[in-house]
Amino acid sequence: MKSSDVYPSKYLKAEDLGDDEPTVTIERVEMEELESKDRGKQTKPVAYFKGIEKGLVINKTNWALIARQHGDESDDWIGKQIVLFVMDVEAFGEIVSAIRVKTPKKTAPIVPGVKRGSELEANGERITRYWMMAKQLGLTKKQGFELLQKNNGEFETALRELEGGEIPF
Repeated sequence: MKSSDVYPSKYLKAEDLGDDEPTVTIERVEMEELESKDRGKQTKPVAYFKGIEKGLVINKTNWALIARQHGDESDDWIGKQIVLFVMDVEAFGEIVSAIRVKTPKKTAPIVPGVKRGSELEANGERITRYWMMAKQLGLTKKQGFELLQKNNGEFETALRELEGGEIPF
């Protein structure tokens, strides 16, 4: 049995996340009265997320991190996404696990026939050469993607086509 089972909380704690780093969508931010042993009653902002019952008490650090992503007005955070993760921090002279927030990783648009992710990392230099040449030849992004689709997402083949002056546009 865990302490969280014996003493459940209505607020998220680091133990609730463990090693997970969920991407969450902010549903609302409310001011709530909280009580701590050493500071008494205080009113703090609490963020609630779609599909998660517990709220996250927003400290100054997390407020600043969310504000950097989505603006300082918490009303503008509704519907926006953040990633929650756990890290060790110094607080009141102790090292403790705390929930922090970060920006969700941006994902490239899915374009049929164009490779993604780790498939691209191995060809980074070739990909850069392809897009540099496409730009030099005056191709638009759309035309560049169309040429890649025509070549089954193979940057090497599409690059040879550009280098050979075979521009179908």
